[in-house]
Amino acid sequence: MTARTKPDCHRQLAVYMAGKGPTRYEDPHFSAHLTYNYRSAFFSGLDRSTAFSQDDIGTLDASVAYAYNENLSVNLDARNLNDPTLKYYALNTTQPRAFYKNGRQFYLSVRAKF
Repeated sequence: MTARTKPDCHRQLAVYMAGKGPTRYEDPHFSAHLTYNYRSAFFSGLDRSTAFSQDDIGTLDASVAYAYNENLSVNLDARNLNDPTLKYYALNTTQPRAFYKNGRQFYLSVRAKF
């Protein structure tokens, strides 16, 4: 049997449990969105013939927007507000491979129509 036909290889990048919990408020001038995303641990792939997986992770995102009128609006988006750490492991959690922290990200945009 080759590595491509092993049963575990068919589960690569499979998500076992995922969820999204959005909360939103909207009126004609103001809107706000808050979303929590969750993904359970999953098999991520092979690296030099060693299987590795990613631990479960949850992220919190938010967005607020204000429309002054139909020609001018301002948006503020924020990602990874809870600043999660991505954790990768070899065969099990006693064999850590890499931990990444991407940090919080903020985006401010202004839209004007002429």
